Amino acid sequence: MTSNILASIYHATTISSEKYIIIDSQNIELSGNVIMKNGLINNGLLTTNSVVPNVTNSASLGSTSKIWGNAYISDVSVNNNLQVTGNVKIGGILDASNIYTKSQVDASLANVYTKAQIDSSFVNVYTKSQVDLSFANVYTKAVIDASLSNVYTKAFSDASFSNVYTKSLIDASFSNVYTKEYVDVSLANVYTKAFIDASLANVY
Repeated sequence: MTSNILASIYHATTISSEKYIIIDSQNIELSGNVIMKNGLINNGLLTTNSVVPNVTNSASLGSTSKIWGNAYISDVSVNNNLQVTGNVKIGGILDASNIYTKSQVDASLANVYTKAQIDSSFVNVYTKSQVDLSFANVYTKAVIDASLSNVYTKAFSDASFSNVYTKSLIDASFSNVYTKEYVDVSLANVYTKAFIDASLANVY
């Protein structure tokens, strides 16, 4: 490239009071260094204080098909989405608004019981089927009340025996009473009226 055609491939312009050289549809070959006011490109290495796009959110650093190899950055501030397709290794503190630390999760589970604890607490608790089976021979109040419809209480029974004598009372009352056998023997020499009347048949 010769200097006599340089003027034909560029034109000067002013943006925000700064002077710029615009090169349209031409290739540029550099064999030395390009010294910029605030930066330096040396053999593909850019040395500068800041790389800032002219219009915010208008430029990209690499692309999906042309990616950078490694980036060594002290601090990263992401205002939108961060997509990571590989592994993430964090050597410091992870501070996220909806992510809880282990100590916070442990504290939130202070009153949560494990399956083993819950199972142990039911060691003496019977299931419905066991309880129902245990009542197989147990009658409800209604059944018991109906079965006692013809059963008298002690008060009823005591009242019904108010005129009934016990064996001891009856035995005592018969202390001077003779049985038929005794009476019949005692009357062996006793005559009836018919005998007496007949014996007086010839008596005037």
